[in-house]
Amino acid sequence: MASQTFTYHSISLRLRKKFSTRYLFSTITTRREQEHYPSIKYARLIKLGFETDLYSCNRLICAYSNARDMAAATRVFEEMPHRDIITYNTIISCYVRNACYEEAIKLFRRMHTMDVGLDRFTMAAILKACNHASFCLDHAHQLYACSWKNGLHSDVSLCNAMISLFAQLGALEEARQVFNEMPG
Repeated sequence: MASQTFTYHSISLRLRKKFSTRYLFSTITTRREQEHYPSIKYARLIKLGFETDLYSCNRLICAYSNARDMAAATRVFEEMPHRDIITYNTIISCYVRNACYEEAIKLFRRMHTMDVGLDRFTMAAILKACNHASFCLDHAHQLYACSWKNGLHSDVSLCNAMISLFAQLGALEEARQVFNEMPG
């Protein structure tokens, strides 16, 4: 047993030195028989010591999302010791792709209170969620103010999504204001 552990540990160390995390994850995830079993990938990542690697965990969140297992994707997200804006964007986008709009909005609010920051990818995903969820005009105003605060008000595609959201909520004056403030 001890020799097995030593051998496993030395193999793990050699793998870490020899392969980048991205290469290792892609070799784990491209095996055909494992495509629908993200939990096997997760177990292997943990065994190899990559559970703290953001790239690997983000890919795993996507793998669970593609398997329509958002509970497992959420579990991976919650168990991550460190999360960055890309990780938040990943899980929010996965919620939206799986029609879990309310969860995406809740996580966006949590992200905002934790001062993680946001970018155009965050806003694009959350605007899509807002178009499908029960969303009120006050929230749309807050979202628009948030886009201004983060310097995203000049992104034409985000402005179009914001116009669509205001129009869907029946706030045509606000939609026109966003249109008038659009660049170029």
